[in-house]
Amino acid sequence: MPQRKSLSETLADEHRSLGKRIAEVRRLLEGTFSWDQARVAIAELREALEAHFSMEETGGYLADVLAHAPERSLAVAKLESDHSRMRGTLAQLLAEALVARSREELTKNTRAFLVTLAEHERQENELVHTTFSTDVAASD
Repeated sequence: MPQRKSLSETLADEHRSLGKRIAEVRRLLEGTFSWDQARVAIAELREALEAHFSMEETGGYLADVLAHAPERSLAVAKLESDHSRMRGTLAQLLAEALVARSREELTKNTRAFLVTLAEHERQENELVHTTFSTDVAASD
């Protein structure tokens, strides 16, 4: 019988999948890109992140953390607040791509967003890992 993945392994897999979409955006920004390419890439990233954030917020990983460790509610609230800010930033990036004024500005702002996103995903992974590894260690 196959062994079931831990929550932290499942979340890491989800983040790796998201990382592929992020890598596509980074590759696009490294080269010469058309405004259409930028709009499509940002819109696809926005769509993928919306699905990812919604899953985490509605009965997903963050709910599991709260169910297991209610004392981590401030950390969960901060991550959910990050989701809201990142949704807004993605909307701004898409608006920049639609206006098509400055590739340099869009590239700079998108790269800054990707750094923020990577840090957010790292914090999520750490929260899930510490919540459930602490629980496992306590039960040993």
